[in-house]
Amino acid sequence: MRIFLSYSGHDAAIVTEVWERLGPQVTWLDKADIDLGDIILEKIAAGIEEATDLLLFWSKRAQANLHGSKSSCTWGSFGSLNKVGASLE
Repeated sequence: MRIFLSYSGHDAAIVTEVWERLGPQVTWLDKADIDLGDIILEKIAAGIEEATDLLLFWSKRAQANLHGSKSSCTWGSFGSLNKVGASLE
């Protein structure tokens, strides 16, 4: 099992706490799995490819951040991963 943690940067503190509790062996977190000099989109794509599950953290700040965003990420972007949403409100 490998869980891809998806979140808004505004919610990084709580997501980092979840990552620490679950353990880096079973979770993918951008700030832990992307190194300086890496091509960010390639690393994210590899993280999604290696994952078996997606945990999406959702908050009002995350929703507000999407307005005007160029992000085209949707549930469908994550293929056949098991998907779970977590509301931070």
